[in-house]
Amino acid sequence: MPSAVNAAFDGLFCINLDRRPDRWEEVSREFARVSIQAERFPAVDGMTLAHSFRARLFGIPPGNLGLTRTVSGLIRRARAQGMRSILVFEDDVVFAPGFEERFEAAFRNLPGDWARRGRGPGPKTGQDLGLRGSCPPPNPGPYRG
Repeated sequence: MPSAVNAAFDGLFCINLDRRPDRWEEVSREFARVSIQAERFPAVDGMTLAHSFRARLFGIPPGNLGLTRTVSGLIRRARAQGMRSILVFEDDVVFAPGFEERFEAAFRNLPGDWARRGRGPGPKTGQDLGLRGSCPPPNPGPYRG
């Protein structure tokens, strides 16, 4: 039976590089453990873009450039398919014990207009849903935009 997380969003995706099928296998087991059904979305490999004009001009790290292109492509696809809400995982996600119960409780307590209350650009985390302790904070990486 799918997780409450699946019921809360129009689409769940996990970004994964084609050159890392081992990570897809591992994260698939993690999703199964918490009954989440997420679709694999092929990530753009930033290493193939490292020598692009923008990367050189602005000094953008290859991983950041690849992630930006990946998420942009995923959002375009979701919009084209009429999805109003999506949840995106990276292929190294690990769910804390009790994640499902905490998610359900936090989601029940969200205001009715939660989808319009985004913080603007930037990563959304489990912390945003009141899931402190369920999800580690994101790795901010070198970019602090």
